[in-house]
Amino acid sequence: QALPLGEIDETKLRARQKQIDIGKNTEGYKRLMDQGFSGRQLQDIIGLPYITEEGVLELTLICGKRRYDGYLRMWKRKLYEFAGLQKIDFKSFPPISADFSPHPQPKSNNRKQANPVRNAPSSRSWAMRVATS
Repeated sequence: QALPLGEIDETKLRARQKQIDIGKNTEGYKRLMDQGFSGRQLQDIIGLPYITEEGVLELTLICGKRRYDGYLRMWKRKLYEFAGLQKIDFKSFPPISADFSPHPQPKSNNRKQANPVRNAPSSRSWAMRVATS
C-alpha cells in the first residue's frame, strides 16, 4: 500500500533534507544523474517506489522516523553500489587477540599492593573460625 505524501513537520523535513543532501554529495548519485534516467527508470534501478525525478527519496512521505530512516538507508546503499564501491568485509580482518585491552593496567612490582584481596580472609576461613570458637 502506498504511503501518503504531505508531511508538514518542519523538524522532520529539515532532518530528512539534511540526509538527502548527504546522499546527493556522493559519487554514486553523481554517476546516477550522469546517466540521464527518468523518474520511473530511477525507481526501477534503485528499487524503491518513493524516488523523485531528481533521483532522491521523497521528502514529504507521511511515515514514522524508523520507516523513513530505513528507506534512506536503502537509498544510500543503492547509491553506494552504483558508485562501484564494495562493502567492507570485516570477517576478512584478523581477530583481536585475547591479550588486547583498550585500557592497559599499570604493572606493579609490589605484589601486596597489586592484589590486596588475596590477603583478606576468605569466607570459608572465617566460617571455620566462627564454628570452632
